[in-house]
Amino acid sequence: MGNKKKVIENLSKKKTQIKSKKKSGQLVKQEKISSKKIFKISLIILFALIVLVLLFCVISYNLINKKIYDTIVSSNEEIVNVHYKYNKLILWNKTIEYIKNNKKKIYICKDNYSYLLDNEKIEKNIHFKASIQNNFRNLDGFSDYSNVYISINKGSDSVKAISIPLDRSSFSNEYVDIYTYSNNNYTIYQSAEKINSDKVEIELLNKEYNHFLVVYIPVNRIDISSKEFNIKRGMTEEVSIKVMPENATNRTLYFESSDENIAKLSGNSINAISAGQATINVRIYNEDMAESISVNVLEILNDIKLNRTNATLYVGGSVTITATLVPDNAVNKDLEWISSDESIATVENGKITAKKLGKCNIKVKNTSEPIIERDITVNVVKKPSFPSPGQGAQNANLTYINGILVVNKKYSVPSTYSPGINPTAYNAYIALKNAASAAGFSMPLISGYRSYQTQTNLYNNYVAQYGESIANTFSAKPGHSEHQTGLAFDVGSIDNNYGNTSAGIWLAQNAHKFGFIIRYPKGKESITGYQYEPWHIRYLGTSVATDIYNKGVCLEEYLGI
Repeated sequence: MGNKKKVIENLSKKKTQIKSKKKSGQLVKQEKISSKKIFKISLIILFALIVLVLLFCVISYNLINKKIYDTIVSSNEEIVNVHYKYNKLILWNKTIEYIKNNKKKIYICKDNYSYLLDNEKIEKNIHFKASIQNNFRNLDGFSDYSNVYISINKGSDSVKAISIPLDRSSFSNEYVDIYTYSNNNYTIYQSAEKINSDKVEIELLNKEYNHFLVVYIPVNRIDISSKEFNIKRGMTEEVSIKVMPENATNRTLYFESSDENIAKLSGNSINAISAGQATINVRIYNEDMAESISVNVLEILNDIKLNRTNATLYVGGSVTITATLVPDNAVNKDLEWISSDESIATVENGKITAKKLGKCNIKVKNTSEPIIERDITVNVVKKPSFPSPGQGAQNANLTYINGILVVNKKYSVPSTYSPGINPTAYNAYIALKNAASAAGFSMPLISGYRSYQTQTNLYNNYVAQYGESIANTFSAKPGHSEHQTGLAFDVGSIDNNYGNTSAGIWLAQNAHKFGFIIRYPKGKESITGYQYEPWHIRYLGTSVATDIYNKGVCLEEYLGI
């Protein structure tokens, strides 16, 4: 009975164990099924998330690129600013091609910096890895100057330059220099960049770190080679101007003249414009520093006026040329007289002396710059031979000098001398009159031969009317009138202004061609003893008359009496 009971209990335990095992297996199987479901669901969710992220990236990539492309293409400017906020940019191929083909300058503006892309080396993937240290440092050689030390990591090769914010309050001037810095060595990278904004642009040198120093080095003096100049008007003078120290940032000079009508400075040349004194201030732009140059502009010769430009001389004869220098306060007035052939004619201080037959040129010029030259033509001719006066009562007590009959205040003819009008002289007058008429001028004969008695009556009338002293200035005493020789004529018009008329000027310039001279020329009153008479002509023959005309002398000077 007891054994039967144990058997029943054992069977019952086994049934219970079997049921428990069945139940446990079912649970394990159910757990396995549940884990697989969770894993599948997780994979589906993860895949969905990846797809969503990729889709977001693609959409974002295209939206960003479309915006960038539209911005670049729609801009008519050569420089285009593109605003971007990420550290990496992937560009459309067509954007890259457009930038290259159109040579656009693209700035990617991120944070406070602007990255200039290299339109020739632009890549599809562009990284913005720039790290900038913008610190004040007391570096060797620059500790006394305003400076900013900058260290840049370039990142992508597509980045050509970067525009960096610059604290302008750090600098006392709007100019800065940019130095590259490596192992305590400084090399000038960009000189005297004018700060027009709060940024400075630096072109990057390589892909690794680039070190730069933005610095302002002030000017401490201006060295000028000379501060006083005496310069002839119209000339220039070079002046050397150095800004010290030689590595000063702001070396921009400008010049202020107290009177630019007198002198001014252009580059390194002082230009002397007109006579006078001026002060030129040399200044550094935006610096409280200046030096002065005193300029004295000296007047120079404008012209050399000669009383004549040609001369006909006999061998052994001489003539003195008068040179008038204009203006008279010129500083370069020393003259040099040069003969082209001293065997024909020599010259000394304007006195020309004929040596032998021939032609030569006399040059007169000043000896210092600027040079002004004038030429005188000299013709040395054979001295003409005049016929000897005939014998007889008609020629008694007549004065001939070099074969020329002379009648003036010193030399006279007797009261019995009455040759009448000289036929040769009269024929020459007719030729002169016809030539004047052809030129459009009337040249009537007003007075020709006068007898001794006629001259006596005229002279006495003038004395009674004006007094003897005044009458003697324009009327000859009896026996001293050239009209009594029959060789002198009054033509045209008895008028003191006749020499200023067209007819009077023509007569003065052409009478010698017909053998006549203006007997009493202007400026020779103290020599002839008579007033200027532009109407009174005297026959001497074409050779002598032309010689006297060319020499610009009166008959008394010509004969040396």
